[in-house]
Amino acid sequence: MLTSRYISVLATVLFTLGTSLVFAGEKAFTSTGEIVILNSDGTWHYENQSRTSQAKVIKTNSKKFKKPSSASFPVKSKVNNLGFWMNPAKWGFTKKGALNPEAEYELKHKKLEIYAMAITESIEVNLDNLAEIALENMEKVGTNVRVVTKEYRIVNGQKVIFMEMSGVVNGIKATYMGYYHSNSKGASQLLAFTGTALANKYKPEIIKLLNGLVVL
Repeated sequence: MLTSRYISVLATVLFTLGTSLVFAGEKAFTSTGEIVILNSDGTWHYENQSRTSQAKVIKTNSKKFKKPSSASFPVKSKVNNLGFWMNPAKWGFTKKGALNPEAEYELKHKKLEIYAMAITESIEVNLDNLAEIALENMEKVGTNVRVVTKEYRIVNGQKVIFMEMSGVVNGIKATYMGYYHSNSKGASQLLAFTGTALANKYKPEIIKLLNGLVVL
């Protein structure tokens, strides 16, 4: 059973864009001191192109992902037009700030050791960049970080990136799965995490929650 302290440590990986970049004109600095160039279309790239050149082509999953019928409780963001449906018999809300003070909504599975959150921004971010920022955040605080799966998906008619990452954070082996979405109303992340040893077992339950993502 994960203690509240360990849960908080794992949740700090999931920062918002606002904590990742400090804007300075047409350039920005990551919290590790790297310089990124901001483009007028909302995209960005590293001033040092070595990392960008390593980017891989993201494949598209041909399956259409839909909200499960058991997800009967709607949740709507007050920051942008993100929404998601959850199964109230399986998921409950935690006290705001219990997992991550930057999250708009925080959830805990009622029976399983799965934690989830919705992180919302009011600014649009290029979708590929949004997922890359999430990976960079994990690399800042974790070791042996790897991307297990990264692909485009169509979820309830919306194009998202699904990314599953694993790594060791403060000695804890953790796995994070999430949908990343962005449009003119802002950028959104619907994310869940658990211990890596439990990830495959709990993945179906996590995906059911993620598939509740909608844009209102």
